[in-house]
Amino acid sequence: MVFFISDLHFYHFNIIKSCSRPFRDEIEMNEKLIENFNSTVSENDEVYILGDLAYRYPDIQSVNSCIARLSGIKHLVVGNHDIELLKDPLFDRTPFRWIKNYYEFPLTAKKKIVLFHYPIFDWDNRYRGYYHLYGHVHYQAMEAMPAGSFNVSVENIDYRPISLDEVLEKIRK
Repeated sequence: MVFFISDLHFYHFNIIKSCSRPFRDEIEMNEKLIENFNSTVSENDEVYILGDLAYRYPDIQSVNSCIARLSGIKHLVVGNHDIELLKDPLFDRTPFRWIKNYYEFPLTAKKKIVLFHYPIFDWDNRYRGYYHLYGHVHYQAMEAMPAGSFNVSVENIDYRPISLDEVLEKIRK
């Protein structure tokens, strides 16, 4: 199976208040996000993480440890808070099949899903039926976004990865 998720923000205490996340502290949040992730994704599933893995973390090894505990074959589409992680020579890239700034996920021979951390109002081939998944804006309603797009920030998907089938169902409604 294929899954998508964005904006985990491991170790980011302030995100709990600013996004009304239902956790006491960052440790509880980290553990629940990992638990939810692993109860949804099996080792052979593919997961596309659309950025913002961690922020204001105590040390790079703590982040590496959280990521290493996540199930599945992971791909990272870089978010704004990932820049510091990627600059750190001790950041462990091995859990990821690839790390890219942008990716077009092949849905069919003639249709793709544009994966980008940020919402794009007019993405490549939008008028030919391509879809767009994004994060970054967390819980904010995106009424201005065109049909065919969906926000996969954790706040919008019950703090667990969402399957490709679920995404397509939500987009098509």
